[in-house]
Parts: sequence; structure tokens; C-alpha cells
Amino acid sequence: MVWNHRCLIVSALLAFIGACSRTTFVATPSNCPADWRGRWSADSAVSLCLPPGFAPSNASGTWARHGGGRLGDRIIVSTVKWPDDWHETDPWPFHLASASNCLADCATVDSLTVHEDTIGGAPAWIETGLVTGGFSGFRRHPVLVASWSPSAQLRVLVYGFATRSATLDTIRAVAGTITLRARH
Repeated sequence: MVWNHRCLIVSALLAFIGACSRTTFVATPSNCPADWRGRWSADSAVSLCLPPGFAPSNASGTWARHGGGRLGDRIIVSTVKWPDDWHETDPWPFHLASASNCLADCATVDSLTVHEDTIGGAPAWIETGLVTGGFSGFRRHPVLVASWSPSAQLRVLVYGFATRSATLDTIRAVAGTITLRARH
């Protein structure tokens, strides 16, 4: 009886150690600036550093900082499996302005700035500007879009919406801290 009890305890302990020793595949945040905090998406697939005031929103992969009854600042991170979850008509990399063949919900951009950068070791295409029109019906609204492919099977899109143009630099800095969990 004692031997069976010990055997059961040893078996349970070995199962626990085995479960704990496996790779967890959780995104690890990069070193955050002093007053910024590391945050994760609900599924722990994405981590990033956020400045004070940002908190998870009710939408997955979205963080927001609300300001005085306004929409506030917002960051949306999406990962897309390539080519499984991609529409052939979607542009790559993403752009703020609509393509010339746009028929409805077209967007134009003032003060467009293109930043060729690196995020997580992969080349990234980042655009910032003041967007008018589009699906949201913006009127010179400060917006950022960043797109990059960390691997042949994955594409990442980041949208940032700001209440002031100067905040786009902060949102761009946030995008630069994004890390993704390891894929197997």
C-alpha cells in the first residue's frame, strides 16, 4: 500500500515537472522604458510596452488610452497567417491612403510620412499621416499603420489612432516594442 502511494506521488510529480518543462510559447516583452509597462494580448501571442494610461480595450489585441470624453488614443495589433487568412486584393505592405482603384470608403492622407524600420528583426513599413474619409469617415485624423512579416507564414499589422499628431511618434515607439510568441 505504501509503495502504491509513493508510486502515485512520484508519477504525479513527474507529470507536473514534465508539464512545466515544456516551452510555454508566450510572447516576451522587450525592455520597456522606465515608466512604460509590459502588456500581453489575451492569448499571450503578442507582447508590447505601453506608456502610462494605456489599458486593454474590450477588443482582442487592442489597447486604448481614453482622453476627456474623446475617442482617445488606440493601438490595434493583428497577426495574419500567410497565405491562408489573406485576401488577394489586400495590399502589402498596408498604406494609409486608398489605392487609385478605390470605389467606396476611400481615404486620403495629408502630411504622409513613410518610415522604413525594423521590428523584431524584420523589415517594417510604417506610415503616419492625417487621414480623411475611409470607412470611419475621419477628417484629418492622426493615424499610423505598420506592417511587417516576421516569417514566411506570418504578417503583422498595427493600426494606431491618436487624438494629436504628436502622439503618433509614441505609437510608433510602441510598435517598435512588439514581440510575438515563438511558433513551432
